[in-house]
Amino acid sequence: MATPAPGLARRLVDQQRGGTLAAVQSKAEQSVILSAVPSDQLLSAVTKLVNRQLLQSSQAAATIAVDLPAPSTTLAPELPKQANLISPDQLTPPLRPANDANASDAPPAGYGVHESVPLDQSQAVAKSQAKKKRKKKKGQQSNSPATAGEPNTSHRTNVALCAVTSGALDHSQPEMFVPPANFAMVAPFVYRSSFPSPKNFPFLLKLGLKSILTLVLEDYPEPNLSFLRDHNIRLFQFRVPGNKEPFIDIPQDAICSALTVLLDKRNHPVLIHCNKGKHRTGCLVGCLRKLQHWSHSAIFNEYRLYSYPKSRHLDQQFIELFDISQIWPRVDREFLPNWPTLF
Repeated sequence: MATPAPGLARRLVDQQRGGTLAAVQSKAEQSVILSAVPSDQLLSAVTKLVNRQLLQSSQAAATIAVDLPAPSTTLAPELPKQANLISPDQLTPPLRPANDANASDAPPAGYGVHESVPLDQSQAVAKSQAKKKRKKKKGQQSNSPATAGEPNTSHRTNVALCAVTSGALDHSQPEMFVPPANFAMVAPFVYRSSFPSPKNFPFLLKLGLKSILTLVLEDYPEPNLSFLRDHNIRLFQFRVPGNKEPFIDIPQDAICSALTVLLDKRNHPVLIHCNKGKHRTGCLVGCLRKLQHWSHSAIFNEYRLYSYPKSRHLDQQFIELFDISQIWPRVDREFLPNWPTLF
């Protein structure tokens, strides 16, 4: 039989003999006393001690379990007594395989049909159906007549451009207003451009022109003359050649006469033009700017803006050397335009 550990044996013997062993201070004396205790008595004491410790441990565990709070039953909110509880089976019907032989009833319409269709094919089918619906809806809208006061959607672009006459919509082609090339306003009721063509006539009508001042050498074309006659527009033609080295210069007398026309408000609105609206028109406008007291740098910047990409040095030299004092004796001051920088 195994002998218990010396420390445990000493404690057991000490309990059996009423604490006499604890009073023994010498370890040798304790060993003598332990050796005198019979082994069966020592084993019985050890067994009792172990049983006692196990009993104490089980009682302590029971005490801890009693002290723990009971599980709360009020964590989940109580449902009203009259609430109708719906089971998950009622929310989502169970999926039934397409080849289920034991199925007694057919699945709901449109339910589970896509189970055997691949994902890409199902998406293609959905897109095709949506496309058909859009086409059908669009066809219904186009076939339905427009209600009173509401224009047909197929003519919205034309409605925005066409004129409305006598309360009815005109669905014919809208009238186009195309300005001539290099068109711009020089001063109030004074404009500049290149040579106008018949496609520019509707635009010119919107300006309400009274006069056209041209600087071309050639005779005015018959379509343009017919347009002027039909709309009572006066033509002033000063045959001015362009500045080209070495022998051709702009005549100052022609420019003075043209400026006299521009400074008479009875001729306004007036359009100035040559062939391209660049060099000869630029020289005339540059001389007019000198009468308006513009600086030379501002005048030349404007000239280069409209003569780009081919500016002429002789044109700028002509503007710089032009004498504006010769203009005032030719002008009727009673009909001068009301331009603040003119005086």
